[in-house]
Amino acid sequence: MNASTVGIAVLGNFNTEVANEKVKAAIAKLINLKSQTAQINANDTADWSVPIKVKSPDGMEPGIVESAIRDSGALLTGKNLLFDFDFTDPAKPLAVIHGLPTIISHRDVDRTSCPGDNFYPQLEEIRRLAINPTTEYEAKFESSTLPAAMYVSKADNGEIKIRNTGSRSWLKADVDLRIFDNGRKPSLFKDGPWNDSTGKFSFNEIEVKPQELASFKVPLLAPQYAGMYKHEFALFKTAKMKLTFKNTGFATWSKNTVLEIYDPTGAPGAFKTKTQSGYTAAKLGVTVKSGKNAAFTLKLTPPQTPGTYKQIFKLKDGNKEIWLGRPEVSIMTRVDK
Repeated sequence: MNASTVGIAVLGNFNTEVANEKVKAAIAKLINLKSQTAQINANDTADWSVPIKVKSPDGMEPGIVESAIRDSGALLTGKNLLFDFDFTDPAKPLAVIHGLPTIISHRDVDRTSCPGDNFYPQLEEIRRLAINPTTEYEAKFESSTLPAAMYVSKADNGEIKIRNTGSRSWLKADVDLRIFDNGRKPSLFKDGPWNDSTGKFSFNEIEVKPQELASFKVPLLAPQYAGMYKHEFALFKTAKMKLTFKNTGFATWSKNTVLEIYDPTGAPGAFKTKTQSGYTAAKLGVTVKSGKNAAFTLKLTPPQTPGTYKQIFKLKDGNKEIWLGRPEVSIMTRVDK
């Protein structure tokens, strides 16, 4: 049992296996939550009391004291830590180690290989993620070969490289690059292959793991007027959402039942699906009898402006709105820059 601490267990043998990004992100989120609850800085240090096998410090040389603590498995290798003793209870002598990190592993305070030779070096990354969990998705601009000059109405192309500095891998279908004119306006360099006025370019790779580079090939068509133009680049991550509704009424929902998304003003929601038309984000497609569930899986494109957005959901079967058990079903979603 852990006294005054929280122990986190991860299944697996990490002497032979390597923890993936999802495992590290989950641990970091839990540490972040517990740190906020207990008002602890995940990057700070604290005093740590551990049992030792000596009865009295009288007359003991410093080297012998250190050996006693090492025998208890309580001194971090290579760390210059200060320690003293607590003999308040003679039957349970303690070594009080000062300056121990608030996030440590089992092997730091006991004679064990836990959490494994492959997992132990990842603690620094977990500490970083615990301090700022939003770094699951983070990127750094690396380079661009886009032309510095073009002739009016002429086509050219280049490549943009962006490094994945977050903790999650990027999948080709979920992340795209968009190009804007100054002030997040539609780009004036739209070419034929563009998916819309911002391009929505997929990277060339199938998957981009943390610290790897994503390369985007960008075709450009210069505007018809000469001048200086500024490009603004942004990466967008498609958000996946699954909503399940239970039919608690007597009537069967028809396959034409649709899910609609609104914002608080009554306008269509800021998040869009590829097939969205007005308020309608998805169509049920099957009949749902009383007592059964209706599930909608959405791939939502976030708005271009960072902020916190409220999405209000409604089900409609034809012109009839289906009562969802409360006046409003909604969620709040944050969009980061």
